[in-house]
Amino acid sequence: MKKLIVPALLACLSLGGCASTGFLGFIATTDYVDRKLAAEEENAAAERQALKAEAERAAKEAQEQAARAEEAAGEAADQAAQAEEKADNAVTQAADARQTVAEISDETKAVLEKLEQRLASLPEETLRTLVEIIQASLPEEEGVDASAPAN
Repeated sequence: MKKLIVPALLACLSLGGCASTGFLGFIATTDYVDRKLAAEEENAAAERQALKAEAERAAKEAQEQAARAEEAAGEAADQAAQAEEKADNAVTQAADARQTVAEISDETKAVLEKLEQRLASLPEETLRTLVEIIQASLPEEEGVDASAPAN
């Protein structure tokens, strides 16, 4: 029985120290546990702050990228609108040019028809004289031999 008294006494002292600040109480006192919890809470709070700051930085960066993308999209839309306007102008100018060519062609046809009618009404001798006059003026302008016979 004496052998059991010493271990029982040590067990009582150890267990009693856990519940109070007495002998061997530094092992797991309530103050010790409270200090450890407070330290863990401080670490967790600091980590939360760091994560929050990182999240805010990432959100700010994402907003900046979104703003840049929106600006680029706006510029692209403006350029597309300008290109479309230029294309519309080019189409309009082409249509106007085509109309002008058609009008000139019609006018030229009318002039040629009138010329043909006038030439048809001229006597043959007048036409020969006209051809000779034209041929005589050609060597001065284009270097054609004036002595070549007329057909």
